[in-house]
Amino acid sequence: MARLLFIATFSHVFFALHAQVNIQLGQQVSFGGNNQEASGKLIKADNGGYLITGSSRSGVSGNKATSNYGESDIWLIKTNDMLLKQWDLNFGGAETEFPCSIVSDSAGNLYLASSSNSGISGNKSSPLLGGTDFWLIKLTSEGGVIWQKS
Repeated sequence: MARLLFIATFSHVFFALHAQVNIQLGQQVSFGGNNQEASGKLIKADNGGYLITGSSRSGVSGNKATSNYGESDIWLIKTNDMLLKQWDLNFGGAETEFPCSIVSDSAGNLYLASSSNSGISGNKSSPLLGGTDFWLIKLTSEGGVIWQKS
């Protein structure tokens, strides 16, 4: 029987679950803080587990261990294969950021693509070039920032 993994947002909390094709529910887990979260993308991590992107308006609360920098930030969560959180990171400036996509390269580096309305602030070191910019962040497999570009 094939396995299915998907994420969704319910009541502003990430909801991830394993399900069998015949809709028998397997493990379920929620990710969220005391404000609003929205799910984005989920990919299988090259070093095992999953990477989940989303947006967050919460500070440190619930099972979110990272502070917010602005109105809405990018929230990146790394889980193991059983969906237990290993680490989480926030990316953003003083305004609003939303994740668009995440991919990995053959060396295991991650590329996080997003939109941004922030100038240099928070942990965003690339300038705002217009009203809303495309913001690309290259990360190590453990979430360390290699570079970022607007």
